[in-house]
Amino acid sequence: MKKEFLEDYRKHKLLARFHQGEFKGRVWDCSNMLLTEIKGNNLEELVIVLKNYVDNTVLEKANNRTSAPEVEEYVRALQNILKAKLPDSYLAMLKAHYHAPNRTITATQLAKAANISENWNYNSANLHYGSLGKRLNEEVPIQLLTRKNGKPIPTSAIATAGDLSLAEEHWQWIMRPEVAKAIEQLGLHN
Repeated sequence: MKKEFLEDYRKHKLLARFHQGEFKGRVWDCSNMLLTEIKGNNLEELVIVLKNYVDNTVLEKANNRTSAPEVEEYVRALQNILKAKLPDSYLAMLKAHYHAPNRTITATQLAKAANISENWNYNSANLHYGSLGKRLNEEVPIQLLTRKNGKPIPTSAIATAGDLSLAEEHWQWIMRPEVAKAIEQLGLHN
């Protein structure tokens, strides 16, 4: 039986373990401030509770935001993302989006910009650009657009949506002005 679990999760550190006859868990934020201590019945259940705590903390932070994030927040976020070695295709899509007319682009155009293979299509671009959006939203939590089924659309961390009533391959994404300014400040547009 595993007696300890340690993981970095959504910019938080989670620790769950069996200690002194009890299952105990803790969550720290990125500045190593202890946020909570929780007891559970077993390690697996405790890990789920800890992750739910973090998910709710991040969601609450996004929901309590009263204005768009500042450019500096996006600069720091992109710097942190770049430290983790961003795939070239992600940067290619980000640059194409930045340089698109009115900074508006479709997933089909993003797929062409990534230039991975002829098999890449709007689904591939949505998956990968959405992954970049998810990373950005981990750094700068905001309320994301959601699909009809309630599932978040991670690309909305990078851009606002145009007409979503069109077929998905024709959705237009308009880069958030603060993201564009952060890209400029970091020199990623060259």
